[in-house]
Amino acid sequence: MDDNSTPEVVTEDQAIEKVKAWIAQMNWEKAQEGCKEILEIDPSNAAVAALLAQAEKGIAERPTEAVAPVDTVVKAAAEVVAPSEKPAAAPQPQAQTAAPAPPASVAQPIAPTASPAPAPTPVPARKSKSTVMIAAIVGFLVVVLLILALVFGWLNPVFDWIFGLIG
Repeated sequence: MDDNSTPEVVTEDQAIEKVKAWIAQMNWEKAQEGCKEILEIDPSNAAVAALLAQAEKGIAERPTEAVAPVDTVVKAAAEVVAPSEKPAAAPQPQAQTAAPAPPASVAQPIAPTASPAPAPTPVPARKSKSTVMIAAIVGFLVVVLLILALVFGWLNPVFDWIFGLIG
């Protein structure tokens, strides 16, 4: 299962642990290879068969790397930069001794047309839960004290002074 030239002697449990580690690392090919080697020795091992299925599923679901031809990418970039302009015609093939010339749109520098991105807006700092709790308690105490002051007449001199100013 290793790339070493000398075979390594491991137990079946050690081999299964290596396969699990390869699956955790998403090294699907090594996991698949390891499962197949274990199943050659013990074809009735259901746990290894499940690991093999998982490795093969990982191989199947892996995104494929598609590389677009250079001409397609150049044409798409030219349309994005200057959609109203028609792309330059592709150069005619030359003799085999000379390298083909790049399309005209590649040789020209592309000037940026978009304005720079706006500066991100600052995010206000969040208040901690303890700060919010203290503010709620203080607010509650102020309301309670105002109610008590009205009930017991502690604010009567203040009201008399205000009403004396008014009239």
